Amino acid sequence: MDAQRLEDFEVVNILEDSGTATTKVVRDKKDGTMVALKSLPISSEDAKADIIQEMDGLFKINHPTISAYHSSFLDGQAMHTKREYMDQGSLFDVYMAAGPLPEDVLATIAARALKGLIHLHHDLNPPVIHRNIKPYNIMLNHNGEVKLTDFGLSKKLTSITSSSKTVVGGALDTKHGLACYMSPERINASKYNINSDIWALGLSILEAAVGSFPYPQVEEYYDLLDIISEKSHPEPPEGASEEFVEFINKCLEHDCRDRPNAHDLLEDKFIKRGIDSPVDLASFLAALRESNPQYNENFPLSN
Repeated sequence: MDAQRLEDFEVVNILEDSGTATTKVVRDKKDGTMVALKSLPISSEDAKADIIQEMDGLFKINHPTISAYHSSFLDGQAMHTKREYMDQGSLFDVYMAAGPLPEDVLATIAARALKGLIHLHHDLNPPVIHRNIKPYNIMLNHNGEVKLTDFGLSKKLTSITSSSKTVVGGALDTKHGLACYMSPERINASKYNINSDIWALGLSILEAAVGSFPYPQVEEYYDLLDIISEKSHPEPPEGASEEFVEFINKCLEHDCRDRPNAHDLLEDKFIKRGIDSPVDLASFLAALRESNPQYNENFPLSN
């Protein structure tokens, strides 16, 4: 915990406002550095203590594919967490600016995000389930780096074979909502494991390929959950390669026991394309920034 206050920062851009938490790009008034600042209201002293303890263990994960945690501070009735600023925004921001993304770009992004899941699921002891993989939490910078962020819902497991349970609730919001990217086993409050993150990764990549959330738009929250919990899943876009279709089908296997884990996916042909023949993401993103002046305003380049 540090002694900073909200007044020490200038707001550059609001990245996400889910109603319960807000993430902003802010500039430190003292040294001009930019960070991503997530603010989460806290209702009680006990809740503060629990969150601080959880953050100390989860937010200090150090890996090139995980956005770096800087520090946290309390101001008012909220906890504020500073993380590394990724100056190309999220996968959501990229596909919203560029439209549906080409497969070679997606293969590169998926392969790099997968390395983050491998670290969480297989390198750490105990393993960590992210539990909030979605396009908004797959971040990019102008160097072409891809990093996972937002570990506020992550959960440590006692072993690689451990499982957990989720109680579903909240508002329907396909732009930000957690439940939209939950695997069927989590929606059904069944036992789940690390492979639930694989579902969310596959759905996020499919969304970026389609250019919008791939499930049909519905009015009622639980209608969407019913659709996701069914055994069918959204189809890849027309003209998708066999490799891409196979990757999506693997990730969106209804039964988590049939879903490959992150390490197994390294052998997937689509992922291998992203590893063996990656696109120059830095150049792709630079061209996107040049053709979209709004990007420079929303995501100023970091020093």
